[in-house]
Amino acid sequence: MKDEIPKYITQLKYFKKVIISCCLSALTLSACSSPQATSLSNSTPEKQQTTESTPSTMLEPDLTLYPVEVDGKWGYINATGEMVIPPQFHQALDFSEGLALISLKLEGKWGYIDTTGNIVIPPQFDDAFYFSEGMAKVVIDKKVGYINKTGDLVIPPQFEPIYSRSFSEGLAVVQLESGMGYINKAGQMVIPATIPIAHDFKEGLALVNGVDGFWGQHGFINKQGKPAFRRSREILSITRRPFSEGLVPISTERGRGYMDRKGQIAIEGQFYNALNFSEGLAQVETGFVPATIAERNADIKGKWGYIDKTGRIVIEAEFEDTQPFSEGLAAVSKDGDSWGYVDKKGKMVIPPKFDYGNPFIGGLARACTDIHKCGYINKTGEFVYIDPD
Repeated sequence: MKDEIPKYITQLKYFKKVIISCCLSALTLSACSSPQATSLSNSTPEKQQTTESTPSTMLEPDLTLYPVEVDGKWGYINATGEMVIPPQFHQALDFSEGLALISLKLEGKWGYIDTTGNIVIPPQFDDAFYFSEGMAKVVIDKKVGYINKTGDLVIPPQFEPIYSRSFSEGLAVVQLESGMGYINKAGQMVIPATIPIAHDFKEGLALVNGVDGFWGQHGFINKQGKPAFRRSREILSITRRPFSEGLVPISTERGRGYMDRKGQIAIEGQFYNALNFSEGLAQVETGFVPATIAERNADIKGKWGYIDKTGRIVIEAEFEDTQPFSEGLAAVSKDGDSWGYVDKKGKMVIPPKFDYGNPFIGGLARACTDIHKCGYINKTGEFVYIDPD
């Protein structure tokens, strides 16, 4: 499944078990070409491959149940590691708004089950995506339409699949031959499909590219399709990320910083790199700030830490890699190989003993100690479920 696939879901075991690609994009939700809804489990990456445009924050899975694979079939465990839906599906993905995507056979159609394992929308779609705001994007005969939770096709297939997206804040990006635009849940085009590149609405604003009226033809629009603000001229560029907790990373002559919803600099440029805020903290990379084009193109990296919304470093930049905070914890690595979890004061509450660590959602996180031992851990760092060999 699919909406921005962050780098933290990539685990070697997944690629060993299923030869399927996934594009990483963040909590950060970082800015790669984004799949539709992020699977934080070991759901089949085949289904994570999608054509959603960047950027968007992840559609939040409601992980009361977690997909697991046993002998080539997929089922679901609960938060204690108990198998509650027996392995029976060829592919099975995370739950979202009470429903989960499944397929029954190789290269088969996609449908949805409820939390009891009953098929509530029979497999019938060439491709399908997480439910978001009561609607799900589906692909039929290479065109995108939208269904409700009873499986009714409320918006007929008519849009191009490459950049059409799921609903976010009442609107969905759709693509026609004329360009990209936005529809409401009645299927009405409320912002004309004339935009070269359009992204999801987040916090009432959407990033678009190639639109007249912007300095540099790159900026944010409101839900009327109008430029939301003129950014400060000290801001050289806006990173391809949505607003998060009222701020968005930007570039200045002095480095990366953050812009507020009025287009003004909220945190001065001072970092080599800066990512979105999550639970009040943002990942930043400190160190050398490039001044020339050659230096900007060089692979010069510093250390990662976390700042608060005043720009103050609250967790020292001492990590080779970090992930966003989720449920009060963040996965970090000091050497780039061993991962543990810190709390918001920077205390290592789960020692660095994992090859990789995903964010906690619903009290559990995917983690691997080595290529042969992956599963779900709780917030003490103990496995509640280990994948069968």
